[in-house]
Amino acid sequence: MASAATVDLLEGHQLRVRIPAMATLASVKAVIGPDPALVTVTSPACPAASWLALRDGSGDERRILLDCSLWRQSGARWRYLEPARGITRVLVGAGRLTLALKGGVFAEDPLPGPAGAVEVEFGIGTTAACARFADLLADAPERISARGPTLPCHGHLPLRCAGTSSPMPVWTWDPIENPDARLHEPWRFSPAWPATMHGDAAAAHLVGQPAGYRALLFASSSTEFARNADDVCSSAEGDPTVYPCPWLDNGVNWLSGQIGTFLDEFTQAGGDADLLLMDIETPWNNWAISGASTAASHDWWDAIEADRRFGLDLAPTLGFTTPLYETVAQWNNGSGAYLVWNALLHERVSAYQQAAVFDTAVARLGPLTASNWDAGYWSPAFAVRDYNGHDHHSVGGGAIVGTHQAGEAYGRIGYIRDSLFVERTEAQLPFASFLLATNQIREMPLASSTPFHVWIARRSWPGDSGNVVPWLRNTDYWQETLFHAALAGASAFLYWNPWDQEADTTALIGALDEIDLAQGCNERVGLVQGLSSWKQAWVATGTRLGDDEIWRVTLDLAPGERALDRLLTAVPLSLDLGEERKVVFPAGRLVDDGTPASAVGIWVTQPAGSPPPAES
Repeated sequence: MASAATVDLLEGHQLRVRIPAMATLASVKAVIGPDPALVTVTSPACPAASWLALRDGSGDERRILLDCSLWRQSGARWRYLEPARGITRVLVGAGRLTLALKGGVFAEDPLPGPAGAVEVEFGIGTTAACARFADLLADAPERISARGPTLPCHGHLPLRCAGTSSPMPVWTWDPIENPDARLHEPWRFSPAWPATMHGDAAAAHLVGQPAGYRALLFASSSTEFARNADDVCSSAEGDPTVYPCPWLDNGVNWLSGQIGTFLDEFTQAGGDADLLLMDIETPWNNWAISGASTAASHDWWDAIEADRRFGLDLAPTLGFTTPLYETVAQWNNGSGAYLVWNALLHERVSAYQQAAVFDTAVARLGPLTASNWDAGYWSPAFAVRDYNGHDHHSVGGGAIVGTHQAGEAYGRIGYIRDSLFVERTEAQLPFASFLLATNQIREMPLASSTPFHVWIARRSWPGDSGNVVPWLRNTDYWQETLFHAALAGASAFLYWNPWDQEADTTALIGALDEIDLAQGCNERVGLVQGLSSWKQAWVATGTRLGDDEIWRVTLDLAPGERALDRLLTAVPLSLDLGEERKVVFPAGRLVDDGTPASAVGIWVTQPAGSPPPAES
């Protein structure tokens, strides 16, 4: 990647590259200028470091370091000759840059066509000047020629990390027949599937997996936990009723015993794990109770309220005393009481899940990285509605199970379409789906510095309900969701992939390749400052990598359109949003990603601390 202090040379005049059959005669000549950026040149003499670089359109680079002792000054220009390495001329200053190479270092590793474009860069110290020849008159393996004027140079993937790098890991729900080392298959177990509760089989499954990536995945919607027969409500007289109550002490004991027995067998067989991933879907929200018939629901709510624990425990925290059936069950009465109930019960049930599953596992396995599906923190200041438009996160603060938050990025749209996206046509719903998913991801880092996982569904997943649709499915907005999740700070993807197809795996691998090239640095710092506006036609998410920032900007485009087709200016980088609106990166530079996994967005890099993108 070009230095953050790169100056663009826009007055390139001529470029010629020759690679004849006799490789030792390979040559390149470039003439740039007059260009105002080359009028004054910092001394390249010792102790300064200087270099030349040639890159093709995909970013494939040939970098040549120059010997500082060989520079000679001639008036306003500096001249460099090193015939022994085939550098027959470098002349820079007084508004011009001329270079000529023949044989030597260029012949050892030439730059053949087709190149698509050629960038010529000259650097001294921490600054560089670069010209991009894009008007190619010839672009063949043995010959490239181009004329000016030149364009601003792109950045190129991969970006260099300030420290160490690591690939984005993925844990899959179902096995994937793909050797990609980033895909990890946990042992999925549940009391509902007795065959999975054999600890020795789990130990054998994980024994060959790399340390740090061995995962157990507990999946349960068990009634024995959340609706245990011994956790029923008591009447005012203290007699047990037939109605379950949200005090789950016996359910915790039952589930902890089940998991404890499994893990004892697991450890006795030599098993070890690094992660505990959970998909425990045992809600006690208003929908779980009000889903019964009207009469049964009414009696159930009354039974909860009649239990003496309600008055001692829940009522003071809820902050209202009106009968539950009239307030919480009647969710559309305008009181918002159901939101308060749901927020409180989410926290309570998460604590029960923590005790039953996570604490039991840690007692046997030691420290674990752990998360539970859809268990994260939220802030009312950055609340995102659910797919049916309910503003659940406008109250409370959420809760986690384990060590990490875990949110979903499925992009499902239900009745929220009738409120938040009512002005969007069906053709615009894939972008709306992506917008909803990325804002749901952003809720987590905006609410807490606690690290987070992101659940993703296979690209072709149609959803599990007829009127709740992940409109981003089978579009490039699916890949864009992964890009933005990674930039926002996700530490891993948890992949819901039952019945996946080969095309789903191909799309996943392509997206992971691009994520790792763009921001696979362990020292990255997400730059999420708020939610994207529900009305805007673009989303930009960035992260800091040492002295640079990398951003992904995604546009609301019609089918078949490309984000690159909306490029207005390269410096400053701006993109056309239509209706005389544009998004501008004041210090941004287009990053060339070679063969992109998605066409509806582009990568942008800029120096750390630069102004963020804005619409105008």
